[in-house]
Formats: sequence, structure tokens, C-alpha cells
Amino acid sequence: MNQVNAIIVLTVLLATGCTVTNYTNARTLGKGNFEVVAEPSGVISTGDPNGFASFAVSGRLGVTDRFDLGLRLNPLGAGILSKVALTDPDQGKVDVALAPSVNAFFVLDSTDGGLVQLTAPLLVGVDVREQDQLVLGVGSSILLSQGETSVTVLTSVGYQLRLSPLLALHPEVGALIPISGMDGSNAPLIQAGVGVVVGSRDRR
Repeated sequence: MNQVNAIIVLTVLLATGCTVTNYTNARTLGKGNFEVVAEPSGVISTGDPNGFASFAVSGRLGVTDRFDLGLRLNPLGAGILSKVALTDPDQGKVDVALAPSVNAFFVLDSTDGGLVQLTAPLLVGVDVREQDQLVLGVGSSILLSQGETSVTVLTSVGYQLRLSPLLALHPEVGALIPISGMDGSNAPLIQAGVGVVVGSRDRR
């Protein structure tokens, strides 16, 4: 993958709502509960001062008390989302969860054509108030395009502010940092936005 196409790949990933920012907390929803999230955001590269807007919509369903499954849609692709609780969601002030996802994108104006992103961020949530949570995310992402593989590091910081039992705001900022396979295109990309979360939950 040449440097120009590497930049296109990375910017398209963020512009179409890839999993750099998560817009969810570290607590699973509980069986039968759901959430739908509108994900507007802005994107900028540290190697390019010009930014652009991004938008995606995601939905998650509590399949069991400790496992959520969902879907993210964006203008150029879609992704399958999941969240697995590593701690008891009903106890304590700290939640830890693994949030693997698989995302597919069509890259316009590029000879690469399309790509697949595999991610597995670890989410750590700390309760600030009864219904609010500070969420820290860290993990890796593998990008597959035309038989080539690129590896990036993902980090994020978010805060879920519960406004009512059915509505929350989730401001978040995340970074995608290439570490291999990008042929010298190592400028981190930054994504920041405010997710609007609508849904039901029976968690604390």
C-alpha cells in the first residue's frame, strides 16, 4: 500500500465512522435492553491541518446480561459490534469490557477498492455519578486491503452523561496511530464528537 493510498484508507476509516471512538460505556446493557447511537464527529490528521465531518449510526442489543451485539452503518460501509463484560456489570464502581468489531468499507477514488478493519479495544469505565461513566479505551486495529495488512493502535477517552433513563450524551475523543504497514504514513488521526444515545437499560 503506497503512502497516498494509506492516507486515503486512514481518512476514509475515520470519515465513515470506524471504531476509533466507541460512543458506548464499559457496561453491558443487560438481556433484552437496547441502545441506538447517532455518532456525529470531526476528524483531523496531525499531518494535515484540514479536517472534515463524519457520521455513523450504531445499535446494540443485550443478548445476555454479559454480552451485547450490534451493527454500525455509515455512508461507505457497515460493521458488526460486540461487547463482552469481563467484570460483573451489577457490582462495583469499575467496569471492564472487551469490544471486538469487524468493519467493511468501500474506498472511493482509490485503487485499493475496499478494506476490512478488525478491532478489539479494551474499555475501562469508572462510575462518576450513579448513571454517569468515564470511559477509557485502548486496543489495536488490523486493516486488510488487497492482501496487505496494516496495524494501528487505538486510544479513546469518553464520558457518558445520563440525562434520563432513555437518553444520554457521550462526548469522546479517540486517536488512530499507525505502527506498521503504512509505508511511512505514520501521522496519527484524531476523531472527536458527541454521541446521542437513546435506549433502555436496567443497569445501575
